[in-house]
Amino acid sequence: MKNFLIYPYSVMKQKDINLSSKVLLSEIISLSRNQEHCFASNEFFSQRLGIGERTVVSSLKELKEKGYITTKRKKYIRYIKLNQNKLKKEGIDTNIINAKSARINAESSFKNAESAQYNNKYNTNYNIINNNKNSSYNLAELMVIK
Repeated sequence: MKNFLIYPYSVMKQKDINLSSKVLLSEIISLSRNQEHCFASNEFFSQRLGIGERTVVSSLKELKEKGYITTKRKKYIRYIKLNQNKLKKEGIDTNIINAKSARINAESSFKNAESAQYNNKYNTNYNIINNNKNSSYNLAELMVIK
């Protein structure tokens, strides 16, 4: 199974941080899961996200300055803690679904799309017959593949 990162839309729509900081924040949220912190190194983030370590350092600095995260060192371990108050204020949900749920949801969406395609293949006249402008649209009408 391939690994992937879920980018919460609520993170991606933040206007006060740059794109690399958004991606890094998404990764921190993903790594934190049910905890409020992670302890990944700059090297780990660099390799995982395909960005340079200097970019990681500047993105972490930006996230700290904007109040999204705090960092704390205990001996040789750096803990990156999510600022739940700031994230809630900005509308960022930190409840990331696990990979198994994501795979099940993706498979379900794919099956629904296949089903809609199959149904629409045999109902090509659906829009022509039911093209009454006074009626409201339903999902089946919007999903017709022409």
